[in-house]
Amino acid sequence: MKNTKKLLAAMLSIMLVSSCIVTPVQAAKKDSTVIYNKVVTAASQATHTDDVTPIIESGDCGADGGNVKYELHESGTLYIFGDGNMKDYDWNDKFNVKSMEKAVVEQGVTNIGKHVFSGCPDLASIDISDSVTHISAWAFEDCKSFTNIEIPNSITDIGWGAFSGCIRLANIEIPNSVTNISDWAFDECASLESIVIPGSVTNIGIGAFADCDRLSNIFVSEENEVYASIDGILYNKKKNPCLHSVGIQSKIMKK
Repeated sequence: MKNTKKLLAAMLSIMLVSSCIVTPVQAAKKDSTVIYNKVVTAASQATHTDDVTPIIESGDCGADGGNVKYELHESGTLYIFGDGNMKDYDWNDKFNVKSMEKAVVEQGVTNIGKHVFSGCPDLASIDISDSVTHISAWAFEDCKSFTNIEIPNSITDIGWGAFSGCIRLANIEIPNSVTNISDWAFDECASLESIVIPGSVTNIGIGAFADCDRLSNIFVSEENEVYASIDGILYNKKKNPCLHSVGIQSKIMKK
């Protein structure tokens, strides 16, 4: 009987040990699953390394030169990637990549420079990573194909004329991280019908919503300590309306 029990115990031990052994085939399957999951995750981030179409133009666009770079792919997508701030451009020194239909500002880039996308007629959409904290002056001026844009909840400042002349921009959500909407930020956004001001905003500049012909309602979060809205009109907390944020013809007013 004892010998029988010993034999059974030995057999059970062998079975338990064998069930814990990972064979090379099993290990390979496990590793391939992990790799597959990583590929899926990476693909969803839509970075320049995921776009397999040929690069038709590339260069530096960083404030410090090569700290930020760009690639325009044959897919029509412009990728901006690197670490730190982009270069600020001006009227005489513009970022001359105009043929993109989509732009992706990747993780690591911390601002969108002045005039970067100014006057890009075919640019219809942009993905902005949450490492970006500042949209500089005139960054998207006259991007006439924009219909909507999602601003990440990392942006604190929307610069002068940042979206001025985006005549098809109908929807934009300002996140609760933005504290400043600068002068002329949404000037001449002729398709914009309403906008929500979150609790974080403490300043709305001169002409911020000027010549927005369809803008009939502005809504202010109850948590905002500076502004309030009554019947779609913008006031300060003292209920004193002024006219200089959007022009005399508009219902939308600032303190």
